[in-house]
Amino acid sequence: MDLSHRLIHWVAQNQKRIIFVLCAGIAFFGLLAAVTLWQQKRESKAQGALFLAGQEKQKLEQMAQDFPRSRAALIAMADLAAASLEAKDFDACFKGYERLYEKSGRRAYFRILALHGMGSCLRGKGDYKTAATYFERASKNPENAGPLYSQFEAVKTLAMAKDPAAKAGFEAILKSKDLPPDLKEKTEEQLSWLSKQKK
Repeated sequence: MDLSHRLIHWVAQNQKRIIFVLCAGIAFFGLLAAVTLWQQKRESKAQGALFLAGQEKQKLEQMAQDFPRSRAALIAMADLAAASLEAKDFDACFKGYERLYEKSGRRAYFRILALHGMGSCLRGKGDYKTAATYFERASKNPENAGPLYSQFEAVKTLAMAKDPAAKAGFEAILKSKDLPPDLKEKTEEQLSWLSKQKK
């Protein structure tokens, strides 16, 4: 029996299984399409609610609760935490960014933003050593598009704590490959500032 006859024979014997697999596949992809469409509609609705909320704290909070898994809710949480930082309410600021970190899931941008935010809140409180660890964590995240910027913030925070390791940290940044010009300038300014402090 040649290959074509064997194939026809196998199909005839397994007809029910083939139909079942095909139906299951169609049902799965249909369900996937429906879920994707629902998520898109919900995200669109969440974006509209975010726009209407503007900068009003209560509306942003409500929006984040109504659409908890949306990208728009993460933006609302980030806005709320940033407002607390601007108001120098460092405890509320830290809690806000901590919440953002917990809710961000696999969304690397928001996780890194939250780590920077928590570091900034702690730096505002004067807890420089702990603040530096948050920037350091952000710099080590493999999905961070600008790890050197995070590293710079960590070392700058150590410099604020008068940590002697700061000088070596800035020098290491300057030796990095593909160092952006603006970051090079900022790092050189910090090194210059450090040298003036010692005189």
